[in-house]
Amino acid sequence: MKNLRVGIRRFWNLKPMFFTSVITILVLVILTGFIHEFGHIIVCVNDGHGFTLKFENLALQTDCLEEPDNVLLYWALGGIFGIVSSVWLLLFRKFRTNKGMFIGVVVVAFDHFLKLIFETHPNTHDVYLHSFVFKMYLGGMVAFLWLWLLWFFRQRTKKET
Repeated sequence: MKNLRVGIRRFWNLKPMFFTSVITILVLVILTGFIHEFGHIIVCVNDGHGFTLKFENLALQTDCLEEPDNVLLYWALGGIFGIVSSVWLLLFRKFRTNKGMFIGVVVVAFDHFLKLIFETHPNTHDVYLHSFVFKMYLGGMVAFLWLWLLWFFRQRTKKET
């Protein structure tokens, strides 16, 4: 058991930026996901309509029971809330100076930015909601940014030493 703890500690010491970014992303995806959906809910409730919030296909989803008066705002406000709820964390020094946390915040904000664009644009809205392949493509873009940021900060760390 002691050898296992030593091995985990050594691995953690080798890859703290990786683990910190993964933990930050996982926590923020859940928290900002609820805030994203809250953006949709605000428009729905403001128009006097009911809504359902469900967890389906590993994602939260809000359905307004009737079409909101301003459907464009309904689509956009989720992404806007998601971006703002991620980026505001950069006001705190810990999130700006810890490379793993910074990477996590930027990746989650980028994910909400992509959702804002594709969920709001009338030509891509249906594809965004119903195409698993399209969602995988967007997830790939987010994963690519995450890997690139890990590589970038690792290279920068090597140059500093």
